[in-house]
Amino acid sequence: TDRWALSGKPDSLQIWDRTVDREIVSIQLITGAFGAVILDVCDQILVGGRDGVVRSYSCSTGALIQEISKAELGSPNYVYSLAASPDDTVVVIGTTNPQLTFWDVRGSCVLAHVPTGDYVVEVTTSNDGKYVACRATTGEVIIIETGSRQEVFRSSSTYDRIAFSPSGRLLAMY
Repeated sequence: TDRWALSGKPDSLQIWDRTVDREIVSIQLITGAFGAVILDVCDQILVGGRDGVVRSYSCSTGALIQEISKAELGSPNYVYSLAASPDDTVVVIGTTNPQLTFWDVRGSCVLAHVPTGDYVVEVTTSNDGKYVACRATTGEVIIIETGSRQEVFRSSSTYDRIAFSPSGRLLAMY
């Protein structure tokens, strides 16, 4: 992507265009609404917050587009992590609920809630779109097959970070 999200304050977010080396827009966030961001999902930035709500803003204007409510997310206290599918049509959301939420960006609806057994503090998708990996507060790593939304792996050890290789065939857990 040629755009970055930058923030030095909990109540604002700047969208920066690296090709022209300047700020495109500054977004004033709703109080308590900063936890995780994704860029370029249907020209939107999704912000997960400390209030358990995900908000979608226009990358061009900074205007609030929609909110994914606490009820739709299963009433979490916090939204810890967001990850987009490679084609930007699905966002996977990790919260203080023991589940992953798969959100249809274009349809603006929940596709599925997948149980994880613990809070999800980190989520990432493979570049080929076949897998979602998440890390729970316990450090346990879980891999979900995207198509079936079935768990295919659960670590017996704990880890601090996860990252897929560019091919999506390998997952670094460290």
